[in-house]
Amino acid sequence: MPEAIKELAIGGFYAPEDLAALERVYLSVCGMLDIDVDDRFAHGVIAKAVLFAYDRGARTIDDLKAAAIIASKTPLLDRARRTARLA
Repeated sequence: MPEAIKELAIGGFYAPEDLAALERVYLSVCGMLDIDVDDRFAHGVIAKAVLFAYDRGARTIDDLKAAAIIASKTPLLDRARRTARLA
């Protein structure tokens, strides 16, 4: 997970075992969406979406993945549209 998100977890907001599960979900979602390793913006969006889904009550891996994908679509699509307009 991006450092900013790890800092939230280290600050005591999330239990270590929850963080480990959330990190696995984060990595899985990044893989499913084919997020480039160097795309810091997209990684930040995905990490925040995973935490948002968890905070909203999603607890199963499938629910977390689905909610994170849905939550990340708008910011990622907005960026793609802006990039396409500039090209």
